[in-house]
Amino acid sequence: MRESLQRIFLLVSISTTVSCVSNIFHKRLSKAWDIVEKEKRDISYSQLHSKTYTLSWNEAIKLLRERNLGLLSSREYSENLRLQKKNQWKSWLPLPNVFANLNSSLSQLGDLSISDLNTSVIAPLAIPNPYTEVAQAFEYSLSYLQSIDNYELNYRREVSSLYRIFSNMERIEKEFDSKQATQAYSITEGITFLESQNAHREQVEDIQAQLVRILNLPGKKPMPLPRTKPIIDYDNKLNSLRLGENYGKTAMRLASYNIESALLREKGVSFRKWPSLNFNVATPALYDSQNSNLNPTDPESVYLFTSLFKTYDYVGLQADQIQTAKQNTEFVKTNLRLQLDNDLRDWQRMRKQYQKIQITKQLAQERVERIKSDATGVTAIGQLKLLREAMNQYRQLEASKEQLDLEIWTWDDNAWK
Repeated sequence: MRESLQRIFLLVSISTTVSCVSNIFHKRLSKAWDIVEKEKRDISYSQLHSKTYTLSWNEAIKLLRERNLGLLSSREYSENLRLQKKNQWKSWLPLPNVFANLNSSLSQLGDLSISDLNTSVIAPLAIPNPYTEVAQAFEYSLSYLQSIDNYELNYRREVSSLYRIFSNMERIEKEFDSKQATQAYSITEGITFLESQNAHREQVEDIQAQLVRILNLPGKKPMPLPRTKPIIDYDNKLNSLRLGENYGKTAMRLASYNIESALLREKGVSFRKWPSLNFNVATPALYDSQNSNLNPTDPESVYLFTSLFKTYDYVGLQADQIQTAKQNTEFVKTNLRLQLDNDLRDWQRMRKQYQKIQITKQLAQERVERIKSDATGVTAIGQLKLLREAMNQYRQLEASKEQLDLEIWTWDDNAWK
């Protein structure tokens, strides 16, 4: 009878536990949903009531470093790798483990006493494999250096994106001011000034949304100040850049990490053909509730085990793995040569394109000046149309040149020191 009651009690306990866990889980989900709803209300309120404020270039850069989600994630990844590299040696230290054992059958659950509970503290001593630890240290160092350069490259790209936002704001303001100055003619062409204002407002809101995303400012209404951005111009610096010297070195370092990673992988696979040396240490417990005669400091109770292990691969698996690793290394080198060839061709293409835009932009500027100064045989409206066409062409060339400037700026290592 007693045994039946114990079984019933156990089943009821399990059923109650499962039910409680389910209720707790649904309550936690409900709380998470409440958090989402609250954040949504807060952001909606901020969007409705927050005031538009201006951001200078330096202020935007500061916020970019502190709040950009991509940069935060990249920085956190680098920090984790740094800590792994720093804390590698700590895994060699003995860490105390506490054990508690309860030896009792289900029929004896009602007669439990303290003597049925056995507790012990053990601090196992690990002797690391020298080759494994060295290989791990190389891997941590390589991954950490790679993460630093990846962060640097991500930062440059985000700054370039931020620069485009400031430039787009400057372009929008110039176009709107130009339409304001010629609104009488715009009306004759069927474009009302009210429509121009609405289009301008939508463009500004789009700029604000881009700025909110890149700076992680939900609910805010920042407005960039284009006049505060730096001037990025390679008109007089293009010929001084040399690929692999003061231009594109970050990309070359990232490529070298891939080669080193492939070489380390090849060496690791090749090392498996040698015997594996292992060390083990058996240490007594630091404390055992059922053994009062323990002496953990007694060297006689510490045993060192050393083993040499070698697998005879008569089917050729290790040879295949070594061959695959060598092929992978050659593939990485071949891919590097192809990438370097592409980079060199892209650099030459970019230089030619930049020089072409420089010449075309100069001609477009001269055309604008001629139209402004010479109105012979052209009505005022006709001159305005010609001037508008010439200015549009000039702005398009300016935008194309700016894109090239930003692309060159991204890989100009001296510009980011």
